[in-house]
Amino acid sequence: MTEAGASGWTGGQISLVRVLVALVAMAHAPPCEDLLRCLAVAALSIAFLLGWHWRLAGFAILWVILATRDGGTVGVHGPILLYVFMPGVPYGAWPARGRPDPDGGFRLGRVFLLVARGLVVLSALSLWRGHMEPDLGLVLLLVLACDPAWIPGTRADAEERLFYDGDCGLCHRFVRFLLAEDRRATLRLAPLQGETFAATLPEAERAALPDSLVLRTADGRTLTRTAAVVHALSRLGGLWRLAAALLRVVPRPFRDLGYDLVAKVRKRVFPPPEGVCPIVPPELAARFDP
Repeated sequence: MTEAGASGWTGGQISLVRVLVALVAMAHAPPCEDLLRCLAVAALSIAFLLGWHWRLAGFAILWVILATRDGGTVGVHGPILLYVFMPGVPYGAWPARGRPDPDGGFRLGRVFLLVARGLVVLSALSLWRGHMEPDLGLVLLLVLACDPAWIPGTRADAEERLFYDGDCGLCHRFVRFLLAEDRRATLRLAPLQGETFAATLPEAERAALPDSLVLRTADGRTLTRTAAVVHALSRLGGLWRLAAALLRVVPRPFRDLGYDLVAKVRKRVFPPPEGVCPIVPPELAARFDP
């Protein structure tokens, strides 16, 4: 459930759409003959994608695109405007990295949805009058006008727990992602090196499991690799449940192959954490088991 007066948009979901908007903005770069402006849009779009001064970058992208196009498409303008005037710093933006509370109290009120829907109406009028043409950006504007709370996460009759490698920097990043996006606290968290993991599974079964992610479901199943990731995403709901549905389309052997390739290099690419549990505020620390 969402908080009173807030939409279902979480920081991670809004950042995911921001990345897609940035890619569409790159497609709106001026013709290659205008090399300087083309490079400017590319550089600004990368900053927008990373969430690095994204408000300033978004405003500059709009200025360059509008200054170099006569008419054109409507979709990319609306989403960028929404991000330019968006309050707060969402999870997934550059300034949010490393903060103790990954979510940072980011909330988008329902006014955001009303403004997004107003932009959809204005875009529809422009299309109807033949002033502009649709593009992928318009699809993203329609996405932003929807409420992710319309797609609830899967529910469980009992507590579920995700075990992670406490010595792995990438696993810690996934844990921080869950802390930011799992506002209903549907999953409890515990390190593979802890006593909870030892008490949950017998030693013979533990020895056969990978040292990355292991999810224990409410019905007693033990999920590993991409099966654990897909299940966790489904519990979050919203765009993450849609992402989980897309991952399920990919045969699991192919998914797990990619997962294993990343797992082999994760400890060389991502620096090891200082402890088995991330440093978080007390209210988030309560979601961890020893």
